[in-house]
Amino acid sequence: MFLWQKMAEFEAGSNFGAWACTVAYYKVLDHRRKLKKDGVLVFNNDLCELLTEDSIELPQEVDQKRSALSQCLGKLNNGERELLLARYQNKKGSMDEVSQITGRSRASLRVTLSRLRDKLRNCIIQRLAMEGGVA
Repeated sequence: MFLWQKMAEFEAGSNFGAWACTVAYYKVLDHRRKLKKDGVLVFNNDLCELLTEDSIELPQEVDQKRSALSQCLGKLNNGERELLLARYQNKKGSMDEVSQITGRSRASLRVTLSRLRDKLRNCIIQRLAMEGGVA
């Protein structure tokens, strides 16, 4: 809600993710100041900054993961890719609908989709490791 209120300050064409993280960071700092003023125990600034650095994915990292996912999807055979698209590309891809489309049982689909997700996850981790990115 706060980001929506601050939207007029966002510069079109700039990095929205970085802007949103910065706005959120300063909002948290402001809240911490208010808590400290009221005598509520608050973590020190060094700890908060350390937690912030560990928890925020930088836009570059997200782009690296998205690129790795795209490359890994390209390695799948057509049937695997079509199954994933049927399940995840649109909101209508419920297990029942995919089961009807493919003629496979829900249990079979669940196992196959789980294996495909594992295959993609492993591929992404390997690609990021090879490129020196984050896993």
